[in-house]
Amino acid sequence: MGWLGLRDLVNLILCGRAVTNVFNNRMKLDEHTVLNGILAQSKIGFLTLFEWYKYVEVGSNYKCPKFPVWVICCESHFSCFFAESNGALADQLPFSLQYYDGLAMQDEVIRLSVTRDVNGGHTAKAGESIGDRDKTAEGLTPPLEFVIETRWPGVKVDWNGADPIL
Repeated sequence: MGWLGLRDLVNLILCGRAVTNVFNNRMKLDEHTVLNGILAQSKIGFLTLFEWYKYVEVGSNYKCPKFPVWVICCESHFSCFFAESNGALADQLPFSLQYYDGLAMQDEVIRLSVTRDVNGGHTAKAGESIGDRDKTAEGLTPPLEFVIETRWPGVKVDWNGADPIL
């Protein structure tokens, strides 16, 4: 199953409709073509590294779910995180996220602390073009930090002693 079919399946599981796109509502391209996205606020959110690189736009219906739980598409597989409080939904910094990635062979959930970065986080360093998006960090940056900034721009992520998943 390719990325296109997989998105349909993930959307079916998360919001009850097998649509290909993750933006809000519908987008009319011309008189014959309408693209379907996420029509209403979902119970569980969805974020993706593909948005950081400007390949897709995840709408607020997924970014701001009813519950502080997000499925993450990062590095060609899925993982998840959830917030310890609803403060994350209201953008009340700081907050913590509990992260789990089954492919990383984690023994336990990783606690990530998310705070405002006075320097603007990776977002402040990112260019607007697709090619500039991977030039934001000096050295290796965990891709999950880019994913987090698609929802909360200008933040800093502390892995609290856990080895960052690269």
